[in-house]
Amino acid sequence: MWLAKQAALSDRERQGAVTTGEVTISGESPAAKAAEELRALELAAPEGVYWKPRVGQQMLLLHADDGTELAAGVLGQTAPADLAPGELLLTSAGGAVIRLKNDGSIRITGALYINGMPYVPGGGGA
Repeated sequence: MWLAKQAALSDRERQGAVTTGEVTISGESPAAKAAEELRALELAAPEGVYWKPRVGQQMLLLHADDGTELAAGVLGQTAPADLAPGELLLTSAGGAVIRLKNDGSIRITGALYINGMPYVPGGGGA
C-alpha cells in the first residue's frame, strides 16, 4: 500500500522520502528496484569510507530535497554476538576482516600487505 502511494507521488511530493530497494546494478553508480527502478544512485557513506553494493542486497534509499536519489546503506546485516558496543568491524565479501577493539587493539584477518608488500611476522615485509 505504502509503495503504491509513493509511486503515485510526484517528485516534489516524494522529496525527503525514505524507502528500501534491491540492488539491480552494482558498481560506482548502482541501480535499485523499489516502487520503480532507480538508476545512477549516489552512494552515501562517512568520509573516507567507500563501498560498492552487490546485486541482490537490500539498500536504504533516500530521496533528497534536490531530487538526488541516495543509497545510504545495506540492510539485513547482523553484527556478530561478540562485537561489543563501541567497537568497529569492517568486512569484505572475500572474508577479509578488520576489527577495532575497545581495548585499543586491532585484529586483522586475511593476507596483510603493507605498502604493497606481503607482511611476514618476524622478518621481511615492509
